Amino acid sequence: MKESNSTAYPIADYELTLNQGYRGDHAGRLETSLMLELQNDLVDLVQVESHSKTYAETGIIGEDPLQASVELGQKIAKIIVERSGEIAIRLLNENGTALRFRLIEALERNSRLLYFISRNVSNTSRLSNSYVSFLSLLHEGKYSEAIALSVIILNDMETRS
Repeated sequence: MKESNSTAYPIADYELTLNQGYRGDHAGRLETSLMLELQNDLVDLVQVESHSKTYAETGIIGEDPLQASVELGQKIAKIIVERSGEIAIRLLNENGTALRFRLIEALERNSRLLYFISRNVSNTSRLSNSYVSFLSLLHEGKYSEAIALSVIILNDMETRS
C-alpha cells in the first residue's frame, strides 16, 4: 500500500451550518431550501401533505418543508461553501505527523459521539449545545480542545444514561 500525504475529512453539510443556528434535517425546511437553490427541478412540494404526520409516514425530519425558500437555500449554500473553503485551506496548510494524529483522534471521537447519540436519541437534547461546541472546535482545527471536550461529553452522557 502506498502512503499518501492526503487528508480525508468527513463532514456533513449540516455540520457547517450549526454555528449559524441551522440544525440538520431530512426533507425538512433546510434541506428542501438547499435543494430549491441547487436543483429545484427535483423538488415537488405538491407531493408534501401535512407535516403533522409521523416520520414513518413522511420521511421528514425537521421543520415543515412547505416553509422552504430559495432565499434560505442561497444563504445555507453560501455558508457551506465558505466553511468548506476555510477547512480545506486550513487542512492544506497543516503539517506534521502529530497534528495529523490529533485530527484522526478528534474524528474518531466524533464517531464515538455520533454512535452514542444514535443509541440515546431521547437524551440528545442535553447534548446538542455541547456537540455543536465540539464540532466547532474540530472544524476550526482545535483538535486537542475538541478531544478534551469529547471526553467530558461522553463521561457526562454515560453517567446520565
